Amino acid sequence: MFDEIGRPPGETITRKMALRLYGVFCFLFLLPDAADIWKHGLSRPLDLAVCSVGVVLSLISFGATLRSSKQTAENFRFRFMTIWLAMLALILLPMFCL
Repeated sequence: MFDEIGRPPGETITRKMALRLYGVFCFLFLLPDAADIWKHGLSRPLDLAVCSVGVVLSLISFGATLRSSKQTAENFRFRFMTIWLAMLALILLPMFCL
């Protein structure tokens, strides 16, 4: 009944789309990182650490996509969710830490 939902297990994602997405994520993490350093200096190390982790995760995913010949949907989904959780932590961090 639920066999048709989602992508088939061995389906591949286009390499160009994965590279673009990881590049955009890396850029999106660099913007708040640069803005925090410009505005607050190094007085907010937790924000700086979360942004740096996001940049590193994006670059690792970007490099892994460059090295691999085909990008499977499972690998793409795992990397995407990991980077997305880091971005969610960056957004929610100011709500819980003063």
